[in-house]
Amino acid sequence: MRIITIQNVLLIDNTIEISFTYLNSHSFQNPIIPKSFGNGAIFIDSKKILTGMVVSDKSDKTVIVKVERRSRHPIYEKVIKRRKKYITHDENNDFKVGDMVKIRETIPISKTKRW
Repeated sequence: MRIITIQNVLLIDNTIEISFTYLNSHSFQNPIIPKSFGNGAIFIDSKKILTGMVVSDKSDKTVIVKVERRSRHPIYEKVIKRRKKYITHDENNDFKVGDMVKIRETIPISKTKRW
């Protein structure tokens, strides 16, 4: 069993830097590396982080973010763009239409807000 203490997590240009210490470092040699998948999602502590563009900021403390991912068709091998809109929380109404933002999965805030 690995027991670690995470001290700092930095996300800079799709590169994750984690500083941590082992509580019983004599038995473990391999560091823990966050999982990253081809669709742009990065998992840290089982929370997804996605990058997208703000398409609507009309609601109070809420913005709608469009995330675009690319995948290859399994038979025809053509690259297909898939888009999905996420309703996200913006406490201070900082973001405007056209801004590129990173969103992180969180506990449900309302019926449709989970980012």
